[in-house]
Amino acid sequence: MDQQRRLKGKIAIVTGAASGIGEAIALRFTCEGACVVVVDIQDRGLQVVEKVRQQGGKGEFLRVDLSDMAQVEGVIPSTIERFGGLDILVNNAGLYGWMNKKAIGDTPEEVWDKTLDVNLKSAYLLCKAAIPQLIRRGGGSIVNIASIGGIEAFPEFAAYTVSKAGLIALTKSLALDYGRQHIRANAVCPGAIDTPGNDVFIEDRAKYLDIIASLTPLQAPGVPADVASAVVFLASDEARYVTGITLIVDGGRTAQA
Repeated sequence: MDQQRRLKGKIAIVTGAASGIGEAIALRFTCEGACVVVVDIQDRGLQVVEKVRQQGGKGEFLRVDLSDMAQVEGVIPSTIERFGGLDILVNNAGLYGWMNKKAIGDTPEEVWDKTLDVNLKSAYLLCKAAIPQLIRRGGGSIVNIASIGGIEAFPEFAAYTVSKAGLIALTKSLALDYGRQHIRANAVCPGAIDTPGNDVFIEDRAKYLDIIASLTPLQAPGVPADVASAVVFLASDEARYVTGITLIVDGGRTAQA
């Protein structure tokens, strides 16, 4: 059974891994045999690493503010120092669109800058630093967690929409520029995923579920494990001939467009 683990011996970084989708990815990676570096601003990342170790895996927590580019630049060197290499980078961290729900004309410059810094610029810097390490390992996988909000715009989600669309474009550029070095880059675009982070913004949970059911052919929100399954596939050798794609995990919502 151990031989069937799809990420056995791989070293992975997952940003925004203290909860929700990122936590689910980190724990699935552990089950698949990877060593995991949990990157997050929340100290709850320590609890995720403890879960990793309880599963028999190896993990480390790096407390990083991804809006602080000096801290971002320390992630790859810290990973190499701890584990000696890097095979997989998952750029999952991001500010929720609900946090600064505004149209362009009402978006303060500091909100625009922080959203783009966390959701897009940090991914660019991590990719830039990771690429030499992936090349040294003979190749690797980068998975960027974008959003269906990067494919179709939602009202008053201006900064979020632009950041996620940029992440999809970054993914395609990576795939084109580094395919010869056996680096694969793919994006995953979740739709409505039921995570703890949503609870802060949802006043009426029953109403929220009804709305999602009305918008989604599968008539329910997804859960973090649904996204984690897609990421494991893209990070593994099962996807050895898959690069530059945008894999939508949204219960069919965008199929209606």
